[in-house]
Amino acid sequence: MNLVFPVAGEGSRFGGVFKPFMKIGDTTFIEVTYRPFKKWQDNIESVTFICTEEQDTEFSVEEKLKNIIDHPNVRVIKLKNKTKGPYETIKSANLSGACIICDCDHSLNVDPIFKKLDTNPDCIIPVWKFKDDEYQNWSKVVCDGDNIKMICEKEKIESEHFDVRGIIGCIYFKDISCFSGDGIYVSDCLSSMLKESRVMKTVDIDQAYFYGDPDMLENHVNYLRKRCTIFCDIDGTLVKHEPHSDANLNTNVTLSGIDELSKWKKNGHQVILTTARSEKTRTETVNMLCHFGIDYDQLVMGLPSGPRVVINDRKPSKLFTPQAVGAEITRDGGVSGIDIDEYTKHSDLEVVDVLKGNSFATTYLIKDSESFFVRKQVIKSDENIIHYEKIKRQVDDLKRLGFMWEGSTPNILRTQDNQYDFYYDMEYLDEYTPLAELNKSPQTIFSIVNLIENMNESVYSFKREVEGLSWLRRHLDVKIYPKLKIYEQDPELDPFINRDQVFINNKPYYGLREVLSKIDLKLLKPKHLRPIHGDFTLENVMISKSGDLKLIDMDSSDYVDAAELDLGKMCQSIMSRYSEWKNKENLVVDPSINNTICVGEYFDYDDYFVETILEKWSKVLTDDSQTTKMKGAFYMSMYFIRFIPFRMQVSREHGLFALLMSIVWLNKVLEEQSK
Repeated sequence: MNLVFPVAGEGSRFGGVFKPFMKIGDTTFIEVTYRPFKKWQDNIESVTFICTEEQDTEFSVEEKLKNIIDHPNVRVIKLKNKTKGPYETIKSANLSGACIICDCDHSLNVDPIFKKLDTNPDCIIPVWKFKDDEYQNWSKVVCDGDNIKMICEKEKIESEHFDVRGIIGCIYFKDISCFSGDGIYVSDCLSSMLKESRVMKTVDIDQAYFYGDPDMLENHVNYLRKRCTIFCDIDGTLVKHEPHSDANLNTNVTLSGIDELSKWKKNGHQVILTTARSEKTRTETVNMLCHFGIDYDQLVMGLPSGPRVVINDRKPSKLFTPQAVGAEITRDGGVSGIDIDEYTKHSDLEVVDVLKGNSFATTYLIKDSESFFVRKQVIKSDENIIHYEKIKRQVDDLKRLGFMWEGSTPNILRTQDNQYDFYYDMEYLDEYTPLAELNKSPQTIFSIVNLIENMNESVYSFKREVEGLSWLRRHLDVKIYPKLKIYEQDPELDPFINRDQVFINNKPYYGLREVLSKIDLKLLKPKHLRPIHGDFTLENVMISKSGDLKLIDMDSSDYVDAAELDLGKMCQSIMSRYSEWKNKENLVVDPSINNTICVGEYFDYDDYFVETILEKWSKVLTDDSQTTKMKGAFYMSMYFIRFIPFRMQVSREHGLFALLMSIVWLNKVLEEQSK
């Protein structure tokens, strides 16, 4: 017979491209479509393509097809003019004899069609059980048992008595001369044949893939991404292991689960059998596998008997689907317990938005088949090991804080720790807004005061006394001074760190090391250690319309620490108004060493809003208002120093501005101490 592909259409659904040469991965549509026919190649006399002369000129149709279609007789019929539709295209080609007319935008298991040829029908129609909401996409055949009652196009057929199936465009005609008279669609020819009482048979197709429009193509590509390449050993896995394996049918014993291979293949997975058996025994081994009904695609022989290592890259389009996994089983345990779907279960996840990201962790809003959730991920690497441990710890901290103050944190849904990454999922706070985005209204003040009171009652209340001066000096030695040693290697930053005096906006200030040496640490030391949040900015406090509060993104380096650190972080929000300038440009107008000109509106506050919040902190720390104010500015400045590298990732200007902020505010602390 002749296998015919009418490809003269304009590909309007894809913007007018020549559809057969479109790509799925690195393979063209037509290659994917033709692949199932290759096993029946002996039954196919020729593979014929019908296009227009214009298409051949523009896309080199004949030349390319003869290179990519693996058949000894590839023909291209070129029509001078465009046709009105597939019916006229086929009729204009002057074909003869038996033909399969096949579209180029699907791939199906064609075995049932060829097996049906023995019944000698005039026509074989492959049919597909489509979903109720897909009826408009299909030409349809209406059957009463084995009898075809009607052929129709896109209209909806509702009947409790008849079976309605979609017609797949891969139809066998015993004699193509049936394409005569007028018509537009192939279904018009089928309708005529039905009226003529021709012998017409349907065959159910249970395996087919469609890519006829952009949505179908995307769905098919996503389907392919869920298909696995399965490398499966033979001895000890499919057949019982023997000290000296051979292919003797009398000595080889199959293990449980060999039927799984057929199921995997039917689901679109590719099965590659691997073995240390010598290539010399290939014929005998293949015969053994065939005898036991072990289904596979390829057989790789002569491998070393040591471990099999699979190396693959993680796909950016499927961030959370592992691309190299292993399933190790006990010898002679069989493969019946292996669930292949487990390895692709995350492939349907849709990344809706990137909520937050920095050098080491990224937070995503993700949608699965049922709901939205938030995932925080850190990629594992040598340089990220500290941050990996930090994010792992964050899960425990959130659970701990949620236990102390019941309901104060999002629910942790799951965690995943593998060789590639670590992530945790938590509920999506859809109806919540960061406190940092609210204005300075009485309601906002009330919410922040309520936040501090709840933290004091439920979290900060678990405390013990500490030798505060030793703690503070250790904090500076571990967290601050090592960073200054790094920063001063930068010639642009060094003067601000090591000069005794610097000028900012025409005003003199002590340089960073100088001001730190002059500040009296005894006035700033903590009295207690207790559980804290660790990154207590208003950006990390979410509030609902009803006033419910949720805390996120904890960052406590120790199980207990000084609450002054939480105060410093909150002051970062309320004193320096960090959320206002973190994305601002032109913060530093003139970075002159002698006199740096920059935005100065974040160097001070005179605000009832801040004073009210600091008053509440005074009660937490059991300090007077002046000490609380100094502590807030001091510990806020420590954070400015620590996150200079993070701001440098935004721009050098932002890194420098963070350094300037620390200098100005520490000088204010010194000024307060002198009063």
